Amino acid sequence: MMIFYHLSTNFTDYINANFIRTIEPLLSSKNDALQYTANNHCEFIATQGPLKQTIGDFWYMIYLFKCPYIVMLTGLHHNGQIICDLYWPEKFNTPISYKCTDFEVSVTLLEVNQSNCFVKRIFQVSVSNESIELSHNVTQIHFTEWENFSIPTIRNMHELVEEYEKDYQLLVNQSTVSIGPTVVHCSAGVGRTGTFISVLVVRRHLRSACDFISIPSIVLMLRIWRCCMVELKEQYLFLHEYFAHTLTK
Repeated sequence: MMIFYHLSTNFTDYINANFIRTIEPLLSSKNDALQYTANNHCEFIATQGPLKQTIGDFWYMIYLFKCPYIVMLTGLHHNGQIICDLYWPEKFNTPISYKCTDFEVSVTLLEVNQSNCFVKRIFQVSVSNESIELSHNVTQIHFTEWENFSIPTIRNMHELVEEYEKDYQLLVNQSTVSIGPTVVHCSAGVGRTGTFISVLVVRRHLRSACDFISIPSIVLMLRIWRCCMVELKEQYLFLHEYFAHTLTK
């Protein structure tokens, strides 16, 4: 499902993003290997890296759907080309406003923490029009060890997903209302994005009482919602390697 939302009559209401629903574990026989089902819960929003002209729309999407978390899987440049614009402020407590049709989206950097293979940032996102201003906090985890058209190390991927799952569970435990989907993006929003989401699905299924796991079927389900997810053969093989490594731990 593509994401549309009302902006104004002067602007498009399209953004290059798709809802990814929760894929349920397989609990029956092997004959059902290709029959994964999904519930109605929107677990992720998979999207491309923001471009200069779409930064405001990106932040408004996060505000609109009350997304608590951004997983960024790309650098800003590859081979001298910009593949994702710098879409956040770098100075603490110094808001930057981005134009989003009828609204001004203001983003303020509140906190930064550096780790071995990722940077975590916390932002406050405020949206205002003529009558009201509301704010929403979001955490970004920026994975810095995954080049375009490549695969990460299993160790670094494990560190990333462990940190994400810990943070996400904390958000769930602390929230008094239902929280929105996690935004996941790389540059195009398919290869690394699809691989990361697949890893999370596999890990969740391993913790369930499922009889078996079908990585091809998981990738197929993701591609129903967003084309080209897990884009490269190397990324697909990495999923199997990560799965095998996890089983031996």
